[in-house]
Amino acid sequence: MKREEILKQRHEILEAIEQEFVNEMVPAKIDVDEELNLETLLVVMDDVAEEGLESTGEFFFMPTLSDNEDIQIFCNVITILERLNEKNLGELYSAIAAINSFIPVGCFTVNPADGTLIYKHNYELPLEVGNKVLKGSVDLCMSTAVLTVRQFAYLLVEIDEGTRTAQSAIDALLP
Repeated sequence: MKREEILKQRHEILEAIEQEFVNEMVPAKIDVDEELNLETLLVVMDDVAEEGLESTGEFFFMPTLSDNEDIQIFCNVITILERLNEKNLGELYSAIAAINSFIPVGCFTVNPADGTLIYKHNYELPLEVGNKVLKGSVDLCMSTAVLTVRQFAYLLVEIDEGTRTAQSAIDALLP
């Protein structure tokens, strides 16, 4: 598949998913970075990490570097908290390390670029697939990311707020 076809296919997938969110009254838009040749679907999600908390999802295909690649990487980045409580960072880092050992894919981390709490998950997909298969894979990947945040992020939010310790987060995960 040629580079132009790949970019067109990716655009169509992101556009279809954007429309699904808009139809569900969820704020979503595609942001284009011409310099990087990167389209990112930005989605504002309420109550994903914790009730009353707004999170931002960024979903994109890593730019293809050459025509010789066999795979493409779809990236999910969900920003959970934009400002972290510095006095609770030690507890937060301990809990992140423990929680990451429980989750099947992706990881929670503090983004070193801006100090935000994020969940990140990258997924490899074959380059030579049809739109239907690619869309289904991307939908599954995005759903997995959102469900993982729903299941675990509240523990990290509570640690940041100072209402939970890392040990009590770990205890909540153990049977």
